[in-house]
Amino acid sequence: MKNTVKLSGVVITLNEEENIGRCIESLQKVTDDIVIVDSFSTDKTEEICHNYGVRFLKHKYEGGIAQVGWAVKQAKYDHILLLDADEELSKELEESINEVKSNWTHGGYSLRFRTLFCGKWLVHSWRHRVLRLFDRTEVDVAGREPHYNFAPQKGIKVVKLKGDVKHHAYYQIDEFIAKRNTYSTRSAVASYQQGKKAPLYKLLINPFWNFFRNYILLAGFLDGIHGLTVCTLNSQYIFMKYAKLRNFYFLDKQKQD
Repeated sequence: MKNTVKLSGVVITLNEEENIGRCIESLQKVTDDIVIVDSFSTDKTEEICHNYGVRFLKHKYEGGIAQVGWAVKQAKYDHILLLDADEELSKELEESINEVKSNWTHGGYSLRFRTLFCGKWLVHSWRHRVLRLFDRTEVDVAGREPHYNFAPQKGIKVVKLKGDVKHHAYYQIDEFIAKRNTYSTRSAVASYQQGKKAPLYKLLINPFWNFFRNYILLAGFLDGIHGLTVCTLNSQYIFMKYAKLRNFYFLDKQKQD
C-alpha cells in the first residue's frame, strides 16, 4: 500500500526581495503548504510573500540553527522540504519529489546542489548533497553556527533523489568575500563559546586540504577561472575561522598577563 503524504515548504528569510519569488514559485509545484519565517526584513520580502498568499511569520534571529529549528515547527505537515530563499528546484528534482510524495518510504531524502557563482553554474568546484526533504519526527536539527543541518535519528535511512537544487548563491565576488568574513567570525565565536581550540596544524593544513580536495580531486579546475576563484576563497574562509578562533585565545592570554 502506497504511503501518500502532504508536504510543507519552509524558508527562512532576511531581505530576500530579489530571490523569494522564484523560490516560492518553485515550492508551489511540489508542496501543499508554504511557511516563510522572516527575521524582520526591511525590503519588500514581506510584501512579495503576501502577494503569493503564503504564510509569513516574523521571528527574532538568534542563530541559524535556532531559526531553522523554530521554522520547522511552524510547518502544517510533518513532511518538510526546506529551501533557502536563493534556491529553487530543477524540473528533474520536482518530478522526483512528487514521486516521493505519492509513496514516502524513508525518513529523509538527500538533495544534490548546483551553485551559480558570479554568473557561472559550477559543476565540479562546489558540489554537495544535503538532507533537506524529511519527516521532522525522524530527524534532529544540528550543525554549528553559522551552518545548520539535519541529522537522522538512529535507525532512520536517508536515500538520494535525482535532480538538483539550483543555488543562486553570489553575483559579485565582493558579496562572497563579505559573507565568508561574517561566517568565519560566527563560526569562530561558536567554537570559542564551546571551548574548542584551533591547533596550529589545523590552521596550516586544513585550508590547503580544502583547496586540494575541491580544485584537484573533485576537478574544480574544469570550472575555469570561476572554479579557481571559489576554491581559493573557500580555503581562505577555512583559514580565517581558525585564525579568528586562535586570536580569541591570544587576547584572553593577554588579559591574564
